[in-house]
Amino acid sequence: MSELRAIAEKVDHAIIRSRLNSLVVMTTIHHTQRLTRISSEFAKPACEAAPSPIQITHMHNDPPQTADRIAQHHERHVASLTRDQVREVDRLAIEELGLPGVVLMENAGRNAANIILDLLEHTHHLVPADARVVIFCGGGNNGGDGYVIARQLHNASVRDVTAVTTRPPAELSGDAAINALVADRMGLVHPFTSAALVREWMDNRPTPHIVVDALLGTGFHGAVRDDAAEIIDEINTAKERGATVVAVDVPSGFDCQTGRAEGSAALADVTVTFLAPKTGFADAKAEIWLGRIVVADIGAPPELIDRVLERE
Repeated sequence: MSELRAIAEKVDHAIIRSRLNSLVVMTTIHHTQRLTRISSEFAKPACEAAPSPIQITHMHNDPPQTADRIAQHHERHVASLTRDQVREVDRLAIEELGLPGVVLMENAGRNAANIILDLLEHTHHLVPADARVVIFCGGGNNGGDGYVIARQLHNASVRDVTAVTTRPPAELSGDAAINALVADRMGLVHPFTSAALVREWMDNRPTPHIVVDALLGTGFHGAVRDDAAEIIDEINTAKERGATVVAVDVPSGFDCQTGRAEGSAALADVTVTFLAPKTGFADAKAEIWLGRIVVADIGAPPELIDRVLERE
């Protein structure tokens, strides 16, 4: 009887391993299909740019679909969202559906990290272990997305990844605090007491391949304060030195409602924006700050976006 039990256990374990392997293969294929669509956009030379002033690529977590269904999905969400509409979609997802904000943040950061990995491979022709990434994190949810990105990149074998901040994780609150503390415990956070020390640190290290701007999000309007302006200047200096700048949701200093910047603003090569393009993205002069736009999913059902848009 003991021998029969042992054989049965081996069979059960084999079945479980087989099912897990199938899931991994399906997930890998799905991930590759999504990133292949994005890679083809990043790989296009400038002379093949789309006629519209802003180039927008959509990234979805949906199961593989037919071309017609994908086209229909894109047509539904070509409309842009205002600052208040973005907040309302988040509120509905959290309060009506029960999706915790920290889950939405995780989805946002993971998808942004996937796009960064794709940039490293197809633009910089690097494997993750050879890449250098610096992420500038603010004190709000945009910074929280940045801490998720740092963790996800580290877990994907990017060994030289640093989340830079002038706001210690212990001073944060809410979902951003959760992800900041996790990244800090992983040894990924480098806090500074001033923007001047950030500049000194950046000047004394090799130029990163990727600089991630996760300072200020869609809630920002007006002119940035002195410390933030200095860090934005560091982001733009890194770009001048050859780094690819990836903005999280919107470039810092850029008003997503008006499509303008009153003072210092990050000059992104790629803007990974969540849910949908923002109304200010349509401004003819916005491209100087936005670069190429990728619309990434955060797990909120598209019906919520439809509801919010229908109210207008």
